Order: sequence, then structure tokens, then C-alpha cells
Amino acid sequence: MKSLVFIIVSSLSVGLFGQSIPEIISHVNENTLETMLKELTGEVSTVVNGNSVTILNRESNQNDLAKDFIVERLSNLNKITVTTDAYSTNGTNIIATQAGTSNPNNVVVMCAHYDSVANYCADDNATGTIAVLEVARILSAYCFDYTIQYVLFDEEEDGLVGSQHFVNTFDSAHNLIGAINLDMMGYDRDQANDAPIHVQDSGNSYALKDSAVSVLNTYNAEIELTPNVIDPGIEASDHFYFWFGGRTAIMISDASSFEDLTTHYHTADDRVSTLDLPYYYNMVRFLLAITASTAEVSATQDCSNLSNPTNKANQGVQIFPNPAGECVIITLPNKRSSEASVGFYNILGELIYQQELTEIKTQIDLARFYNGVYFVKVKNDKETITKKLIVD
Repeated sequence: MKSLVFIIVSSLSVGLFGQSIPEIISHVNENTLETMLKELTGEVSTVVNGNSVTILNRESNQNDLAKDFIVERLSNLNKITVTTDAYSTNGTNIIATQAGTSNPNNVVVMCAHYDSVANYCADDNATGTIAVLEVARILSAYCFDYTIQYVLFDEEEDGLVGSQHFVNTFDSAHNLIGAINLDMMGYDRDQANDAPIHVQDSGNSYALKDSAVSVLNTYNAEIELTPNVIDPGIEASDHFYFWFGGRTAIMISDASSFEDLTTHYHTADDRVSTLDLPYYYNMVRFLLAITASTAEVSATQDCSNLSNPTNKANQGVQIFPNPAGECVIITLPNKRSSEASVGFYNILGELIYQQELTEIKTQIDLARFYNGVYFVKVKNDKETITKKLIVD
């Protein structure tokens, strides 16, 4: 386990957009959740980069298939830019950013670790990882005042390595107001039908806890879970370095203590068949509600400014316009790598065009492209950014 769920908030207000939250919650797809759980745990085969594969293991030194599975599914979503941060030989964090509209420098983080210690490991932590993917899928259809980052950490099981790196390198120009760390969310060993919320006296964590409790009480009919506040909360998860740095964070899990963990914890017996799936679906609804409330659903739902390359929340690589017609423009940060390239891949994962990027701004002719969906990968010596591009 080592990972539970944490959330960080700025306004910490609930109910401002109450009429929108039940609608958002209603989009949870239970069949999709169960299928993706089985795919990520190797219970069934899946397709990654156009190839049929089985994800047998997610240990940090052999989880490249899991990483590609996650990146591909996040890259399929609108309004989201995906970055991979290979911070060490074995460790790669995945960061998907949905830029905010009116206050893009305020950032809400939802996170989970995707590495494991054995085969399968459904509760720890396929449940958290797939919850992040489902929340991103649903929320990418909406606009929010604040930026949301969906972050998948590596090497949690090796000592919270990925989350420590993320916290230590978080862009100080942005205001981290909210984060949700998800881990072990589908067992409910004590059958209490509650959502344990772990909190400590750090930043505005108590206010964030109150916000999470209010969400559960306000939308009880849709979520069907009761709050269970644990104070002080367990530290053995990716929220720890947020707390350690005095930041606002809570952790949400199916366990209130180590004694409450799945009986299959850290073994290959941690299978999808052992989970309480109806409970898990309600936990995902809870996470949707608290993330949407924290990031503040845009009242106008006008996301037109997201395509503007001067958007302050997205001052890295820019790919626009999207959808594109005769050409597409790729801009790099001013402090770009000396070596950068772009590759265009079709939906089967086949590389169909590639070129070096020698200027900060590059225009690429799309006359050679058929209409359809492509994946654009911009690489430099530090990271790879993947973005879906529609050519029409």
C-alpha cells in the first residue's frame, strides 16, 4: 500500500456548482472501470501502441507496459497534455495537465502510484490508478477555473520516490491548492461502507478534510458512502511529502489503519475478483465530486483560451490549432533542450512522420496526412510530451 489518497484545496468550498456535481457523478462507467482494472492487472490482455499485450507486472523496474497503457489512455482525452518525467533509471512519473480557464496558476492534483510489488496487485494500486484515469476521462469533458493535474507516481513501493521528486520539483510559479492521492480503494474489509479520510495538521488540510466530508454529506444519495476521518492519518503513502513540506493534503483509501488493509496486501492474491466493486464505484464517484468541487467547474464552460499558446498554465510545449487543417504549429519553451524532435503516430501506434525541432516555433505541413486522429510526441533529453491531434 504505501499510497492512499490525498487532496489539496484552495477555496475549500462545496456546493457552489451543486447542480453540476450530480451530473458529473452520473458519468462513471462501471463496465469501463472493471475492464480497465483487469487490463492493468494482467487478468485480460489489452492493446498498447497497437499491439495486443498482457501487463504481467508493474514493479518499478519492469512496468513500461503499464506506463504506456496509462499514457495512451490519457493522451486520448481532450483538453489534456501528457508529460512523462523520467527522473531516474527506473522511475518515470506521468503527468496529465488540464489547464484551467480563469485561474490557471492554481493547480489541483489528483494522484496515485502505478507501481506494485507483485503480479496483479489489484487493490494496491490498480484501483487508484484506474480511478485517476476514469476521473480524467469524465472531467476532460468539462472546463474548470483551476488547472487539474492527474499524476501517476512510480516507485512508491520503493520509498515514495516518485512523489518526493514531484513535490521537490513542482513549479514554484504555480499555486498548489489541491491534490488527491488514491491508493487501495476497493476492498472495504470491515464492510463499514465508509470513505476513510486521512488528515494531519499541515497547511489547510483540516479545511480540505471538511470539504471532503461536506461532499459526502451533500451528495450522499449519489455516492452512498459515509465519511470516516482519521486524525492523525497514516503517513505511508505518496501524500507524505506534501505533509512533510507543510502543504495541504488528505489521503483517501479503503483502509482506516494497517489492520484494515486487504488480507491479500502485497501478494499476487490481490486480484480483481477479491474486490468489492460496487464499493469501488462509489469511491470513484466521491473522487469525481471532490475534484470537481475543488477545481471549480467553470460557469461559462468556455475553454477557448486553452488553445492560446500564451496560457500561463501551459508554458511548455504547445501544439495548435487542434483540430488542425493544412498545418500545425509546435512551440517549445524558451529554455528548450538543445535537442528536440517531434513524431506523429497513427492510432495503431505506427510512426508516420518525424522531424527535428531546431527552432522555438515550428510550422509543419499536414498535406501528407489523411483526416483522422494522431498522437504527437515531442521529445527532448529530459521528457516526452504526448498530445492527441485531430486533422480535418
